Amino acid sequence: MTLPDWKSNIMRRTPALIVAGLVAAAVTAIGAPAQAATNTVTIRLIASQTTAVDSSASKVTIKPSVTKSGKVRLRASRLTVTQGSGTLVRNKNAAAVAAGSYKVTTTVKYKTYTTKKGKKNYSHMKTKAFTQALTIYGPCAKPADFASVKVQPV
Repeated sequence: MTLPDWKSNIMRRTPALIVAGLVAAAVTAIGAPAQAATNTVTIRLIASQTTAVDSSASKVTIKPSVTKSGKVRLRASRLTVTQGSGTLVRNKNAAAVAAGSYKVTTTVKYKTYTTKKGKKNYSHMKTKAFTQALTIYGPCAKPADFASVKVQPV
């Protein structure tokens, strides 16, 4: 039994078509190479803290918390701390604050760059700001306070 010419052509080309389809599917599934990390600056939350029990250290120092990735150069990271309608600290690297509730604005100035022939070409200055509510808790009971506590047996 012999096959007509058109059927024999299809039978010869079928394996080639299957291989071509698998290659196309593999290229589509793998996709293009991953792109380089973008140049980002992230301002992180400043964690709430508790002041020390010792009365001489009744303030906590807070500082900006900033991370960067990619081709970024940080130029400045500053804090502005307000409580109610008053500003306690404006554009400082750190602030010492006592127990209470505050609004803290962290401002970061940075530049991104590209490298061409070993030389860095910087962008214009960029600014990013983030405002958060921050609570500093006062000290817990001092050891001397426990002397006045009396426990009644049950």
